Amino acid sequence: MDLNRISVTGLVALALGVGVWPPAHAEPDAGSTDGRPRHDQMLFEGGDRLSGEWVSGFGEDDGLSFRPVHGSAPAEFLPDRLASIVMKARSAPGRKDREGQLELAGGDLLPGDLVGITADKAVVETWFGGRIEVDRSVVSRVIPSGRVASVLYEGPGTGSGWIQAEGGEAPFAFRRGVMIAQNNGMASLRLEFPEQYQIEFDVVSRSGRSVLQLGLQVNRANEQGDGVWVELRQGMARVATRSRGRMQYLPSMPRGLRVMTPQSQRVHIMVDRAQGQVSFAVDGQMVQTWAFDANILNPRHRHLVLNISNAAGFELSDARISVWDGKPPAARAEEPDLRQDLLRFVNEDTLSGTLGGIEDGRASFETAFATMEIPVDRIESIQLAGDKRAPQFPDRARRVRISFWGKGALMADLRRMEGETLTVHHPAIGEFTIPLAAVERIDFNLDAPWRRDEPFAAAPADSGPAEVPPPQMVEFDLCLFDVIQC
Repeated sequence: MDLNRISVTGLVALALGVGVWPPAHAEPDAGSTDGRPRHDQMLFEGGDRLSGEWVSGFGEDDGLSFRPVHGSAPAEFLPDRLASIVMKARSAPGRKDREGQLELAGGDLLPGDLVGITADKAVVETWFGGRIEVDRSVVSRVIPSGRVASVLYEGPGTGSGWIQAEGGEAPFAFRRGVMIAQNNGMASLRLEFPEQYQIEFDVVSRSGRSVLQLGLQVNRANEQGDGVWVELRQGMARVATRSRGRMQYLPSMPRGLRVMTPQSQRVHIMVDRAQGQVSFAVDGQMVQTWAFDANILNPRHRHLVLNISNAAGFELSDARISVWDGKPPAARAEEPDLRQDLLRFVNEDTLSGTLGGIEDGRASFETAFATMEIPVDRIESIQLAGDKRAPQFPDRARRVRISFWGKGALMADLRRMEGETLTVHHPAIGEFTIPLAAVERIDFNLDAPWRRDEPFAAAPADSGPAEVPPPQMVEFDLCLFDVIQC
């Protein structure tokens, strides 16, 4: 078989001895770090997967060179049927777990510490690419770094930190900052839980039949272990505790709650470990508080476990876990009037006005009543007014989406890959380089018709509820807590 030049199809990967795998998910190899594979993985149209090492790519002939695990010499591929390349775990010296972001028109998120903003440019210092200047005209929001010390987690981003249950297809795919269920199953995060914390997220069940079970401070990852379990299904929320293998269901709340519907809701789960209480709110409205034995939430138990059943149409986004101050959540504010810039402080105060610029750690912000100099470390975000148009990419064949390790994603033209470095071009930034150690995934052929059927593809705005298969439940004791009839 001549592998010197291959236009990639599903048959190529099968001929090389590779099993079928869905293009939305890469298989974590044994010994991987944080669920990332030990080898680079090429994911193709139709579901085939090829593990190996990405040697070089693109350049003048648009091909890429990849050395399969099952072969001794690199093979050269055309990327016309390539869905994604998922990057293996690489050493990333200097990587930061918490830094700011520039949100660009079109939804891109460029991670980096904010250096300054002028009338024309926004400047960030990145751990992976040094100082990067972006045209201010495409910046829709500025998020300074380290803005909230009490935040334990924000995501889901590209899925970094989430460990998915092994065996079969992964339960969740991550696309454009959304956690999308594609199968029944579990995923978990490992966290250091304080005495008081809150978990908040936007949730949608397009079918109206998804069931979400969230395990708090569980003793084992991706198992129905000891801890407190919160279940959400359409019209209701309920709580159970599990200790030493025994499950106890707490008194249920009346039905009629607006949650797990085709419309997005903002869910807050507030936990007071010392008092033995968990409270629940939807769209800023407190619903119910449950009390339990405070000893059940063991401070040594560090897993947040998410279990989904009747998975079709379930999406979770804009998640945040933070220290809780004991106050009920505020109702979601209405969309701001973006004829002016909107500055939001870390204490949730807001100012409308005009951002003059940012220099030496201070923002100059002009309001109707005063011009203020505000320390950047007191700012949570600045939403910039104006008609923000997404950058245009003339060479759509080279356009890719690069998901960064941890958080952030950027659309760019991929110019070439040499050694351990990508060279890319963005219309609002220019040409710059990114080390592969900073990259989790690269998506190719973003406009290809065959991408519409992928589990992580964005649904059209008028698509309506997803078509639902017959109900299925993951084995989770008697459907949930060994005590309920489902």
